[in-house]
Amino acid sequence: MVSFRAFVKEIFYKLKLAKVLDRCLYTVSWWINRRENARFKKENPTLIIPPDYFLYEAYRLNYKQFFNDGEGTAKEIIEWTKSHVAQGDTNILDWGCGVSRIAMHIGKFTKGNAAVYACDINNEMISFNVKSYQGITYSLISYKPPTNHEDGYFDLIYGLSIFTHIEDKMQENWLSEIHRILRENGIFLFTTHGRFFSSKLLPQEKQLLDQQGVFSKTYQQKGHRMMSTYNEPRFFKNLLEKYFEVLEFHAGEVDQSKVGGQDLWIVRKSFPKPANRSIKQGA
Repeated sequence: MVSFRAFVKEIFYKLKLAKVLDRCLYTVSWWINRRENARFKKENPTLIIPPDYFLYEAYRLNYKQFFNDGEGTAKEIIEWTKSHVAQGDTNILDWGCGVSRIAMHIGKFTKGNAAVYACDINNEMISFNVKSYQGITYSLISYKPPTNHEDGYFDLIYGLSIFTHIEDKMQENWLSEIHRILRENGIFLFTTHGRFFSSKLLPQEKQLLDQQGVFSKTYQQKGHRMMSTYNEPRFFKNLLEKYFEVLEFHAGEVDQSKVGGQDLWIVRKSFPKPANRSIKQGA
């Protein structure tokens, strides 16, 4: 069943009031979390807390969840990839780092001498990160590739809820760029909006997703949370295998505990294109 929220969102988009809707949703989120956030800030006076709108746009406007979930996710990323990434000195990139929810914690769970890098398209967020967090090398990137990183530089790249906000015509460009900056046999962990989120689409949008394998809801600000892209796994796997070998796929509609219902992919850089094979399904 299509949610009422999908119809309301469509009305705002048609009236060119998507920005108004975004501010309304932010205000509601701020109001719901205001007391818990004030209490958390009082109990943790030394913590550097990003501006409220940054938290809302990059994750959710709850201070406690921002820090606790970020640390937990960083630990999970290392756990999920440790069997695929060689132990020792590694270069790790947080692609689309936002306000460092994960990047600030990832080094706690690595073995050896891990160098942590992070990039984002939001200049204000990158400026905040550089001033606030030590031991991480930050860079500002464009919505369109390339980045300024060297060929084959990274052992591990992760990007949670990044493809979900990149329009369909740009997704392969970024797959090609990630392939370029990963070392041979390097690992890329990322998520997409899969079938678990189909209720957010109107019937005609869902039909386009079924027919084309991808559907993007555009927004005037590129990469913003109001821009959403949905990928049908079978079609996206075909695109992936131009550049990567799919090691693991965990469907969000089956297991919401991993990344909140998004589809989770773990792939390895492979060139030339690997032979077609079935996806290893997660439990």
